[in-house]
Amino acid sequence: MNNENVVIKTNRLIIKNSTLGDAEGFFEILSNPKMAHFVKLITDISQTKKMLEKKIIKYSGNNGIMFSVFESRTMQMIGNINLKIIDKNIASLSYIINPKFWNVGYATESAKAVVNWGFSNFNLNKIVADCNENNLASIKILKDKLNMQLVDIKQNYMFDEYRNKMVAFMFFELNK
Repeated sequence: MNNENVVIKTNRLIIKNSTLGDAEGFFEILSNPKMAHFVKLITDISQTKKMLEKKIIKYSGNNGIMFSVFESRTMQMIGNINLKIIDKNIASLSYIINPKFWNVGYATESAKAVVNWGFSNFNLNKIVADCNENNLASIKILKDKLNMQLVDIKQNYMFDEYRNKMVAFMFFELNK
């Protein structure tokens, strides 16, 4: 399947393949101190460009797809959402949203659109996702908005630099 020119439109968003031209938008998100709860912060644009180049390659071909999410009214990049193929008919969903756009439903709107697109275009049977136990907004999106089932909680799964301790991760899945 050719995943190079995918565009998904929702009521408020345009979701399209990430490109190196999205580096400034990624930098704005990944350098925001509010993101330290969830990702390792990036301190300069050159780091962002290197990371973006590696991820675009990682998600190319049959490995999945990496999307940048834009607010359709302003065309400002507000986030990133990915589907990574982890088995023949299973993909892992991940996303980040610029904190300036939290609590307006963009994560839910983009996730629903990409999940539907993934089931239709990648012939998936299952989509999985995970998140830090402290990421209450993502837990709500995965469980309540996407109707994913909680299938596991792994204690002391990952070191949270922001909290300076090991934290649990919650694992979800959605069958077609």
